[in-house]
Amino acid sequence: MANSPTQGVFKPNYLNACNSPTSTGAQDSVTGAAIPTGLNPYKVIELSFTEAQASQAPSPSIEQLFEGDYMWVQVDSGATQTEIATGRPAFYKLSAASNSVNPILSVTGPTGKTAQSLFAGVFLNPITAGNWGFIFNGGGRVNVLYGATLTIGGGAAIGDVIETTATGTFDDTSASTVTNFSVGIALVKPIINGTSQVYMKQRFPRCCGGL
Repeated sequence: MANSPTQGVFKPNYLNACNSPTSTGAQDSVTGAAIPTGLNPYKVIELSFTEAQASQAPSPSIEQLFEGDYMWVQVDSGATQTEIATGRPAFYKLSAASNSVNPILSVTGPTGKTAQSLFAGVFLNPITAGNWGFIFNGGGRVNVLYGATLTIGGGAAIGDVIETTATGTFDDTSASTVTNFSVGIALVKPIINGTSQVYMKQRFPRCCGGL
């Protein structure tokens, strides 16, 4: 099981700029083979606000790194590339039903997900299908992308329950009602077709999803 917090973890790039073809984040320039770094598949690191800010790419299009947990994941090779983008939800994809030892082997967008309730976190940047990168995994703040409509609409407010959607964005659904798709609480008033901060108190390990 991944260690959280973890000290001295190798980071192949800024956390919101990783897009590695290897599970270790490094490869031989000639053979393309993975080079051992100590960075393991689905490793989780816990960062303070200061540590997260120091790990963020300069001038990001959307500020994404705050205090919280970050997980090193592989994007499913069959993922729809446009769904793997900054601020969008990541979902766990289950392997074949016969694999009871390691049932979750990748993350994906809504098109390839096994179930909407198997929430994994929030994508920090585009990652090529089949490659590796970090996602926000809970336990802090993150900016999420909202869709063209919100269930609450004009009544959206700080403190509302935030859910994932089947189309790969987030939605403000209620001032208090929690469902299997709920993942956090609005810290800033949700914005239609925009981004704002959500607090995700829960972590979302590979065994489960949902609030």
